Amino acid sequence: MREILFRGKRVDNGEWIEGMLFNGKEDTFIIPHGNEYSYDEQEGLAFDVYGCKVDPETVGQYTGLTDTNGKKIFENDVVKCNDEVSDAEFTALVKFGNPNGEYNWGYQLNFIAGDTATLDILLWVEMEETGAYIEVIGNIHDNPELLEDYHE
Repeated sequence: MREILFRGKRVDNGEWIEGMLFNGKEDTFIIPHGNEYSYDEQEGLAFDVYGCKVDPETVGQYTGLTDTNGKKIFENDVVKCNDEVSDAEFTALVKFGNPNGEYNWGYQLNFIAGDTATLDILLWVEMEETGAYIEVIGNIHDNPELLEDYHE
């Protein structure tokens, strides 16, 4: 089963935090895994330890996949894909849903720049033995310059 995990930027210090997503009435929080919480039907969700308020625009879900360096790949990450066999390299944006209209399994790569290649994220994650590699090189919030050639 895939780990359900979210990432978002804290509003108090701008640092990234991972954990469980909680949308309150006015604010969005991420509760780090391992923190205790309880649910009371009349009171709603109660935190025994704190969750961190995050900018909702920065929240992205973990794909359940890791790059060639073991780094978790999240929605809105920018990745570099390298196929050593065909000598192809390109950058892409990780998006949830079916942005390319080609696959329906959940996450896809949206082409940014480089060589034309398949945008099936599983090829790049699960095919390292064939010389296909994927590496997280940034995200849209910390590295907007990586999107200079991106056209939706």
